[in-house]
Amino acid sequence: MRLRSHFRSAIKTASWRAFAAVDTFALVWVFSGHDATHAIAAASAVVGVEAITKSFLYFAHERLWEAPAFSTRRSAHAHRFQSVET
Repeated sequence: MRLRSHFRSAIKTASWRAFAAVDTFALVWVFSGHDATHAIAAASAVVGVEAITKSFLYFAHERLWEAPAFSTRRSAHAHRFQSVET
């Protein structure tokens, strides 16, 4: 189960970074204030670096949320938080 969870986190990381890279590229291009050639070069450089750094950060964040303290799996104390059904 643990390997599956790591694989799922890795796939979520890759798909999120692809989606976010398009957003970052567009924002840098719009706000760079340069001509199209320089704006595209600047946007590509930012996206390239950001995709690597933020992928590691997102993966670490995802794994922290899978830690036992934050896990959605039922714990021994889960009964305290269940609603009472009538």
